[in-house]
Amino acid sequence: MGGIPGSMGWPIIGESLSFISEFSSPHGVYNFIKKRQLRYGKVFKSSILGRSTVFMTGTEASKILLSGKDGMVSLNLFYAGKQLMGPTSLLQTTGEAHKQLRRLIAEPLSIDSMKKYLQFINNLAIDTLDQWTGQKAIYVHDEASTVK
Repeated sequence: MGGIPGSMGWPIIGESLSFISEFSSPHGVYNFIKKRQLRYGKVFKSSILGRSTVFMTGTEASKILLSGKDGMVSLNLFYAGKQLMGPTSLLQTTGEAHKQLRRLIAEPLSIDSMKKYLQFINNLAIDTLDQWTGQKAIYVHDEASTVK
């Protein structure tokens, strides 16, 4: 991590206090990341909750993270992230398991598949709105529970 710009903060606590403070602000962790991105660039290091952490922002960073090129990147989520995403999520796996998982989800998330999904959602929304024509009151919560 020697060549990566950034600050590791105070010994032991690092930048945890700033991170937690920003995390509970109206803009969430975005402010923490944005301030450091402006200072250090799209890739920077920090120490959060006792862990050395590298933040990568922007589309190029996303491509590197999601491609998992030859084990070059190992993503380590905090405990809460692991609990939320699960141990076999795309963001938790590496190497061959990561490649297999990526192949499995590539087709459903492709541009062509998304066009089909969006067309289906659009048609469903239009049909639903047509059914509401002439109604005096619409209870969104009740209607949302009827979506098939």
